[in-house]
Amino acid sequence: MTLDEVIEKYRSESSKKSSNGYFDTFRKYFKNRPITPATINAWMEDGVNKRLEKKYRETTLDTKYNLLKAAYSYSEQLGLLTKAENPFSEHRLPPQIKQKKRQLKHKEHKSVRIEHDIIEDFLFKFMPGRPEASNIHSIALLAYFTGMRIGEICALKWSDVKTDNIQLDNTKERQPRSVALDSRALAVIQSLRLRNTKKSPYLYPCPNDRKKSISSKSVIVSFIRHWKKYQKTRADANFKLSFETLREAYVQSCQYNGLPMEWIKKQIGNKYSTESSYNDSMCARAIKEITSNPKNEIISKISELLRREIDVKDVLVIDIDLFLEKVKAAVYESRKQ
Repeated sequence: MTLDEVIEKYRSESSKKSSNGYFDTFRKYFKNRPITPATINAWMEDGVNKRLEKKYRETTLDTKYNLLKAAYSYSEQLGLLTKAENPFSEHRLPPQIKQKKRQLKHKEHKSVRIEHDIIEDFLFKFMPGRPEASNIHSIALLAYFTGMRIGEICALKWSDVKTDNIQLDNTKERQPRSVALDSRALAVIQSLRLRNTKKSPYLYPCPNDRKKSISSKSVIVSFIRHWKKYQKTRADANFKLSFETLREAYVQSCQYNGLPMEWIKKQIGNKYSTESSYNDSMCARAIKEITSNPKNEIISKISELLRREIDVKDVLVIDIDLFLEKVKAAVYESRKQ
């Protein structure tokens, strides 16, 4: 079977309808090459090298590899290919490619940097001047103010919105979650109420059908388009901004404000095992940025005091004098070290 036949058979009888872009890259690369373990290795190494240069995500490589492998395995299951004809049946990535993939993952982990001033300039000054992107703008603001996922925001119903929180029943972690709303998030929701002239059950209805929610994919595409326009106006906005970045920025803001990590994880919907567990990759990356210099080490120590001494609900009624004494002690201890 040719590559085109393998791809079309897999696409026609599977749910992978949204992978046309990946399938096109397969066709382009293997157009004049036979698919053998050697050419697969060359293709993966080429992909790793490109991503090391451009700082693309390492997970994209795994997705492409697994997708093409699944297509060939599917044809083998149907009896259209023998095991010997399936180039992936005995294929293993060589150690040098695995080493490069680890290097890429390490580079991505180290290069995370949240530029809050640039993000806020984009959200608070650039986007408001684009009325055609009002929905995209308010979705991004909710992500930045609450740490919610893009899919959760797009699927929000008015019945989910309570007085000072949002109650999510269908979440990625498969259990209900309550998301606290501050005054900024409440202002965004209030503006949506005033705009809900179609009386849709959704905060963000589909433009063509008010009974359906807006597509998260269309929101992401539009968001990226506006971000690229913004990048042309500011030279130092030379990083990729995504809704995941907005979630990470929210985590950092909570940390700067001294909120306990267990509360933050409940708010954003990440599982945690113990009170001091920082196993979640996103939270760990955010904390790494915060504790990268002596000044922020002091902030980290203050946050530890808050986590030990008070509950998040008691932040507003804390004994200020006692707290300031603890802060002074933390600063002194940090300077001694």
